[in-house]
Amino acid sequence: MKNSVFDVTGKIDTNSVNLLKLVSEISEESGNNFFIIGAFAKEILLNIYFRLITLVLQKILDICEEVVIEQVLFNGEIEDIDILFENCDKERIEKVVIRYEKEGKREKRTNFIRMIYLS
Repeated sequence: MKNSVFDVTGKIDTNSVNLLKLVSEISEESGNNFFIIGAFAKEILLNIYFRLITLVLQKILDICEEVVIEQVLFNGEIEDIDILFENCDKERIEKVVIRYEKEGKREKRTNFIRMIYLS
């Protein structure tokens, strides 16, 4: 397999960069690998490297949104949760919280998130 690196410094919108940094930090802390795949990776390559224009309607969905939401909500710091709520659909976040509530997992954290962010 050949490794290719493209310098996209300053060429990706701030929200995407912040989200990717957050996902990268969380994946590092948890010992998991992190990859950009699908439409978002295609957009980076085509728009930035090859200078072709593409249209991607929901970039964030390509990053396994539910996994990101779960990791940020239950392992992230308050600042991480703030960034999550700025960049993700509140209904998708609440779906993860509801699942945790039904399973009786992380009760203190789910109560905090519900009171502070979802009320």
